[in-house]
Amino acid sequence: MKTPALLIVYASRYGQTEKIARRIAMASGVRTISVPVAEVAQVNLQEYDFLIVASPVYFGKHDRKIEEFVRRNAELMLPMQSAFVSVSGSKDPAFVQQFSRRTGWVPEIHVSFAGGEPYTKYGFFTRWLMRSIARKQGRRVDVHRDYEFTDWKAVDRFARDFIGYATAKQKSA
Repeated sequence: MKTPALLIVYASRYGQTEKIARRIAMASGVRTISVPVAEVAQVNLQEYDFLIVASPVYFGKHDRKIEEFVRRNAELMLPMQSAFVSVSGSKDPAFVQQFSRRTGWVPEIHVSFAGGEPYTKYGFFTRWLMRSIARKQGRRVDVHRDYEFTDWKAVDRFARDFIGYATAKQKSA
């Protein structure tokens, strides 16, 4: 029997979504490739059984290139077992609903993970804005260091659960 193959397509501006994509790849237990959306044109989607699309949320929207990827490949994605991973400081399901409205893709499985606040990587305006938001939320921050909020055990659990679900669904089809 053929070993299932997983493709993870992600966008990552400051690196947290990339870290999450790589962690999912490690924890999945199947042959996996994780590719930045900017390089996905070199990949044949039809070579993969499963697909995870991962995108950060910046200022209320998912990455534009991820949205374009999904719209362009919607037909190829239909037969694949797939999931959407949203990375942000909020677990608001409205972000995923907005993504679905803009792309036409309603993922059967979607999950949100907390990202981080990499103050040392932000430009002046973004650092100022993110610090203002943190203060409004009652958090004190040091803009000279980075903060990570991702629950890595939850990421590992999602990877294993998704592969288990997708494999079982593929076998029953």
